[in-house]
Amino acid sequence: MKVGVLFSGGKDSSYALFRAMAKEEVACLISVMSENKESYMFHTPNIELVKLQSEAAEMPLVYKKTKGVKEEELSDLREAIINAKERYGIEGIVTGAVESVYQASRIQKICSELGIRCFNPLWKRDQREILHDIISLGFEVIITGVFAGHMGEEWLGRRIDEETAKELFLLEEKYGISPTGEGGEIETTVLDAPFFRKKIAIEKTEKHFDSMSGIMRIKKAFLEGKRHFSIPKIPERKLDGDILLIDMNERKNSLSYEEFVLPVAKALKYNCFVRHWSEVSEHDLSRCKKVVLSGSPLGDTTSAESPEKFSWLKGFENPVLGICSGHHALAVIFGGKLVENERMGMNKIRVKEKNKILPHDIEAYELHKYAIEKPKDFVVIAESKNCIEAIKHEKREIYGVQFHPEVRNTAVIERFFLV
Repeated sequence: MKVGVLFSGGKDSSYALFRAMAKEEVACLISVMSENKESYMFHTPNIELVKLQSEAAEMPLVYKKTKGVKEEELSDLREAIINAKERYGIEGIVTGAVESVYQASRIQKICSELGIRCFNPLWKRDQREILHDIISLGFEVIITGVFAGHMGEEWLGRRIDEETAKELFLLEEKYGISPTGEGGEIETTVLDAPFFRKKIAIEKTEKHFDSMSGIMRIKKAFLEGKRHFSIPKIPERKLDGDILLIDMNERKNSLSYEEFVLPVAKALKYNCFVRHWSEVSEHDLSRCKKVVLSGSPLGDTTSAESPEKFSWLKGFENPVLGICSGHHALAVIFGGKLVENERMGMNKIRVKEKNKILPHDIEAYELHKYAIEKPKDFVVIAESKNCIEAIKHEKREIYGVQFHPEVRNTAVIERFFLV
């Protein structure tokens, strides 16, 4: 699939780009330069450097300016994506979102309106693992913005290496600071990456620090040659355990695997093994104690349209939990139907019936184009103003949830352990 990568020049968007290159065809980079330093959506320190970075990566760049007014800046992002779609034929967008529901849900909405996919390969990843990967893969990253207490001017210009990572982890333990800067604590600039054909050399900088925050502006920089160019293999976490986690994405080992499967594996404490929904065998079912069916991208109903692949559910005796797409598949195999019902973002969910996985009302993250009609032999255990949010089989330990518990409500998955 041809994709465009939302690129700020910082470590997260650069790492997301690297992961996207391993599984999709990256057609272009898309950067939005905000004139508002307090932009809700966009990285701002040294955003002008993306032009040099795109040249270093030998990738075309779609560049758009915005005033940075909250919500209005989304129209400018939309225009940039439309431009990329028309010029490069992209079918999807890749972001470096790790935790921000605000950013992720708004980008998802734009992509839905434009009829393209949205991929978030770093979504809900362990932040310490992200930093370790970036360092071990050879990214050269410097801190160019600090916006938190306990971080002084000496942090500006500092390279993110193992020693810096240790100090960031210590700040996390002591003061709750996000080590990747997800709370806005730091901003970064990438000078070299595994996919850069050249690297960026800094000639002149200017620091501005006031009280508890500051930035380092790169006033002058140029590209210089690299002695060696080789793209390392991305490290992958090995998964093993007695829970069968079913990948419900349309394609096996797609970029969506990292967004919809790995976060669930993390919530399962990695005590799981993964199979694509099209390849589940009798041996897989015989060796597992429980089954979890993952979610999939907005509008991906491929698995629910293949009920013959899930016929085993009718006679499977162990506990099952279906999440979003998995919830849809459960409904269809047991005689229910899908109904159009688009929702992106946080939603209030009310418990209707006493159950083992959802003991009280919650606010949860949703990402779906469809909801379900209640299948026969199931009871509705939770709902929202929009749709049925959770169901349970009347006699068996089979549960389905429309929302994504791996994002904000991992306790739901943890309670499923105890079923």
